[in-house]
Amino acid sequence: MSVLALLLAGCTSLPQAGPVTRSDEQGGSESTASYIFNPPAPTQGATPEAIVTGFINAGSGIQDDFATAREYMTPEAAESWDPELRTVIYSSQPAVVASDAEGEYTVQFEIQGVVDDAGVLSQTSENSTEAITLRLVENEAGEWRVAEAPDGIILDSSQFNALYASHRLFFYDPSYSYAVPDVRWFLNRSGQTAEIVQSLMDGPAAYLDGAVATAFPDGAALSRASVPVSSGVAEVDLNASTLGGTEPLARQRMQQQLELTLTELARVSDVEMTMGQNPVNLGEEAEEFETVSTSASVGSLQVAISENDQLVYYEGAAVLPIAGAPDAAFLEPVDPTMSLDHSQLVFLNGERDGMYWATTHGQLDRVHDGENLTAPSLDHTGWAWTADRNQDDESTVTVARFGEEIETRTIDAAWLDQRRVEALRISPDGARVAVVVGDGDSNELFVAGVIRDESGNPVSIGNPISLETTVPLNDVVWYSTEELLVAATSATERVVPELIGLNGTQASLNPLLGMTGFSAGAGSNVIYAETEEEVVLGVGSWWRPQSGVASDLSFPG
Repeated sequence: MSVLALLLAGCTSLPQAGPVTRSDEQGGSESTASYIFNPPAPTQGATPEAIVTGFINAGSGIQDDFATAREYMTPEAAESWDPELRTVIYSSQPAVVASDAEGEYTVQFEIQGVVDDAGVLSQTSENSTEAITLRLVENEAGEWRVAEAPDGIILDSSQFNALYASHRLFFYDPSYSYAVPDVRWFLNRSGQTAEIVQSLMDGPAAYLDGAVATAFPDGAALSRASVPVSSGVAEVDLNASTLGGTEPLARQRMQQQLELTLTELARVSDVEMTMGQNPVNLGEEAEEFETVSTSASVGSLQVAISENDQLVYYEGAAVLPIAGAPDAAFLEPVDPTMSLDHSQLVFLNGERDGMYWATTHGQLDRVHDGENLTAPSLDHTGWAWTADRNQDDESTVTVARFGEEIETRTIDAAWLDQRRVEALRISPDGARVAVVVGDGDSNELFVAGVIRDESGNPVSIGNPISLETTVPLNDVVWYSTEELLVAATSATERVVPELIGLNGTQASLNPLLGMTGFSAGAGSNVIYAETEEEVVLGVGSWWRPQSGVASDLSFPG
């Protein structure tokens, strides 16, 4: 289910001359339906300003290796220019200004985001600007041409939406038990399928480096620059060095990664892995091989706090006792969470200076002493995460695990130095963490990879990507494997929750007055919210009151 609206809505753009046409998919090929812009070539006697404007506009003409844009350049510049190194998405009419140096022009524009050469979209904050400098020379025919220009193209958001599509590449968590999506952006053109496959083999985006695993070896490559699709079957022909000496387990994991990634394309229903255009023998299914899913479901059962301060289950609209759970009322528990099998419960005391671990066998232990702790998040490997926030608003991320002995670790996260963590949630696959960071008044949303040691224990949080929101926020939960639900909870204010996609999409939900909390379970497709009086369920465009009364609802994780 998707209720998201594209972030990159149409905005003011440079004048578009020339028709826009649609290129239809060709049966049996790897091309994809796309819109084609036909920007005009330079006209005779055009002024330098017209050449600058025409060159920028011509970046939308992706056909024939950006042939029209290269016509605006000197032969030397046209040969060295790499239009696919970077794509900048702008949101307002660029301003072209002549510099003091002869033939030099600066183009200033507001931007919404940047796509790098790996297809990773980095969103920018509101009112972000960028400037590029172009140098023009006059050729022997008296015509002005671009002699120097930065690599990459500049598109307005409507052009970007027409020319690009987001696609999920799939990697594994370090245990090879979960599929982890890596959202990239690709040009809608012939050869897209091969680009997707090669990007998958090149490895994950930088923010997931070290947090996910892949079955493909370093240097993996196609033996030909195409992935033909015939009768729904994509033929992925790999070179000998990619497959040479591999065990059946590695080949089976490669096949699964390809299937998960390519069958998301409408024209692909199956994948055949070949070498020298001959089918690859995958061998008998290895004992260690696990079939993974692109979605995750945490079920319908939640943990919550009852009116008399007891840990309870919450399902549908019913408040249910937890058989075997210890009496925790004396701790005035808040912010509980639980394991996928519902047997392990983690929560904070009312003072928020202690994190506690309880089981359905009656055990209750204090596993971490802290200061102004964030709501715990429990990953599928059994580690509970929280962040300490001292009086200087600096944060330290700590994990704890309950077993025969209590084990705690401080997690390295250099980018969080001198920053306050408002909320922290681990993804269902355990490979990523969503973090709300800020000063309470102006918070930001980040997603980063979780780096673990060989035993699967968390060690550090990698450098993050930033996700833009249109609403205030102080809390976050995972709605799916690639969507987050955020809001700025308040007992007195009108609160607007928002769904944020890793592909840059945003969708605001109906407001609720006095929303003190919210919950969503990955794969459950439901959203609950709380006020001081009741629990409500999001149904279409309405919040429907529920009969069961509880607080601090949380799905597993």
